[in-house]
Amino acid sequence: MGARHRQRKADQPAFATETREMRKAHQRAERHSVHQTLHEANTDGVLDDVVLPVPKATRGRIEPAERDEVRTGGGGFKPWKQPFWKRRVNVRRARVEEMQAFAAGD
Repeated sequence: MGARHRQRKADQPAFATETREMRKAHQRAERHSVHQTLHEANTDGVLDDVVLPVPKATRGRIEPAERDEVRTGGGGFKPWKQPFWKRRVNVRRARVEEMQAFAAGD
């Protein structure tokens, strides 16, 4: 089940292909640059004019404006519309009816 989910995410164009180690290194470098900027501003004594670097998203999320096509809602997998779900409901309903008939027979 997990492999199918990962494969589906990997097929999406919005999914980042960077490895975990690359993301961790990038985030650490960003934290370091922010800390360095704050330290330099603190030694100068002017904190009002500090412009901190904007972090870049390293996960699989892309802003809607950056996407090639805008996704519309719906079209997702709905288990209650699938035949296996209907069989599941019918099996459970039949089991309950059997239990009620058994309890009424005693």
